[in-house]
Order: sequence, then C-alpha cells, then structure tokens
Amino acid sequence: MAMNLESTVDTDTDAAAQRWPTAEATTPLTGLTSVGDLHATLFHALSEPTRLTLLQHLSNGEHRVRDLVEHLHLAQSTVSKHLACLRDCGVVTVRSEGRSSWFSIADPAGLNHLILSANAVLSASARTPSLRAHRESLAEQATELATEQATEEAP
Repeated sequence: MAMNLESTVDTDTDAAAQRWPTAEATTPLTGLTSVGDLHATLFHALSEPTRLTLLQHLSNGEHRVRDLVEHLHLAQSTVSKHLACLRDCGVVTVRSEGRSSWFSIADPAGLNHLILSANAVLSASARTPSLRAHRESLAEQATELATEQATEEAP
C-alpha cells in the first residue's frame, strides 16, 4: 500500500511533530544546521552492516573494543573506526575505566524502536531489499552515466 504524502500534510504543528519528530537543542550533536542533517547523520551511522553488527552486540550490554574484536573476528582498527562513527553520530557512548574504554548504546529503547520501525517499513514495502543488488544497481547507473558523458564529449 503506497502512502500518499500529500494527504499526510497537516498545518497543525503538534500533529505534524508527532509524525515527524524534530531534534531540539538537547541533541548531543552540534554544528549541524538542520533537522535533516541530524537525521542524515543518524541514518549514516546505521547504513553500514558492520556497525549494525556492533550495535547488535552492544544491545547485550557494554563492551570494550577488544571484546568486540574477539566476538566479531574483526581487526581492532575496523572496530575502532566504526565505534568512532557511532559515537560521533550520537548512537553510542563511551566511558573510561582505567585504561579501558567501555562502549554502550546511548538510548537502547530508542534504537530498538527505530529498528522495529524500520522492520515495519520494510514489511510494508513488500520487497526484500538486497544490499548487494543495491550496490550493483548504483554501479550500473554510474557506468551508464560515464558512458553518456563520454558520448556527449566525443567529437
């Protein structure tokens, strides 16, 4: 069932805010110019399968980098890079204990709600998206565009 976006537009600000919540000054992210930037930052953090796997492990409680390296059989630099992205995007927090850094999900209930909402959107679309197919489609589009540009530039 397709959603008619025009029929959901409401001039009542309270009703609109319930459908599309805004991020206020309480957000830990600074320097972003709009709510769209905040949402894009969050979804960027969730756009990588390795980061989702890290979050799945962190949903069981806080972990150190070396714990995640052992559990996931990934390089320490890979785990650290993805945790830094999740931290910078406000999805995880870190606390120091001696020489160790313990990572945890900043808002476990909120993240769980977001994942459940994403599942509902995917179910409603009646499609089974494939990351590999999506990437192949993007590569094909890029190739077609490059071919078109080369053809236009040819004498």
